[in-house]
Amino acid sequence: MSRPYKISDLRRRAAAWLAPVLAPKPNPRTEDLDHAWLALVRRLTNRDGLSILELGTRCQEGQPLLRRDAVFPKAVRYVGVDQEAGEGVDIVADAHSLSKAVEPESFDATLALSTFEHIKYPWLAAHEMAKVTKQGGLIYVSSHQSFALHGAPHDYWRFSANGFRALFPESMGVTVLQCLYTRPCLIVAGEDPQQALGRSYLCVSLLAQKIGPTPDSFPYEL
Repeated sequence: MSRPYKISDLRRRAAAWLAPVLAPKPNPRTEDLDHAWLALVRRLTNRDGLSILELGTRCQEGQPLLRRDAVFPKAVRYVGVDQEAGEGVDIVADAHSLSKAVEPESFDATLALSTFEHIKYPWLAAHEMAKVTKQGGLIYVSSHQSFALHGAPHDYWRFSANGFRALFPESMGVTVLQCLYTRPCLIVAGEDPQQALGRSYLCVSLLAQKIGPTPDSFPYEL
């Protein structure tokens, strides 16, 4: 006698069937955008003496090294920052007060990939990234628009493109060059089947340039 299916079993089967049928097709313009934008950051800052800071570089046990040093062969200073010590970390610092650990306006580029969802107050981290970036330098941030829970208990946020733009207003001395969703995905929810018809993405990425001085405190705007 076969066992009765649980609701959770039926949902898994439905998701497995629906995913290949309804999953959005990749957009060549945005696929692998993280790699493309890292290459763009490298090209825009491709000069001798380059200094780069990357947030969230601690290597988790069993995972490969996360730092992107190899993307920037001309960098003479590449600093990995995390709130905990570990492999890949040069400076242990709180992203909410980054400019207390490193000198303001001392980096040509600052990066944070798959990190902002783990920062409790991301607007403060964005402000600190702007503070430590040189005028004319670049800021690149990539995080999640939709994604499974991970990194508990420090999994705080999911972002829209407008949410990312709100973190980097021009009043903070930066201008957003581009902000796009990447990696289209499908949400399958038994309680709300209509979600499968909407647009969802795993990631959202932002590239900005610092064009002026950054104020001492985050410039909240309505």
